[in-house]
Amino acid sequence: MHLVAENTPEQIRERELLDRLRWALRELAANLMRITRGAGKPYDVVDQIASLITIVADYQKLTGRAVPMEAFSDALVIQRDWDGLAEISDGARERLRATEQVVEGALQVAASRLLGQTTHASRGTNEMFDGMHRIRDLNEKERIAREAAMRARQKPKVSTKRTRPVKPPSE
Repeated sequence: MHLVAENTPEQIRERELLDRLRWALRELAANLMRITRGAGKPYDVVDQIASLITIVADYQKLTGRAVPMEAFSDALVIQRDWDGLAEISDGARERLRATEQVVEGALQVAASRLLGQTTHASRGTNEMFDGMHRIRDLNEKERIAREAAMRARQKPKVSTKRTRPVKPPSE
């Protein structure tokens, strides 16, 4: 049996536009985050927005429908693909999860500060600190394990001192 998957030129163009949309959205979001932290390129924002709008308009013109909302949310998801990290140790995985928690908390704080949402900012701060505490605890466990391994590798010290024989007590 021979299977051939054929895509129409419109389907190929639609997929290309969705890929371009995801990349343009990521570039814009990353630049806005960098600007928020005091870096980034504020002079590129208008061009990035214009590019994004053009891609959306091209998509709608080609397909006759709006861009699927999943294209936006999928483009902006920053969580790791944990299935792709099956080969790493449990400790490394736990450290990555804690780091993700810090990043997610920091993003929540930044977004909340932009909008003046102090309640949401404090939730983000708590999430960030929880992740930091997890990392600290992991570091402590690793330090204890390293020290125990070092102690186990050390040779026991044999005394080279000569000792006098002990006299048996006299009767």
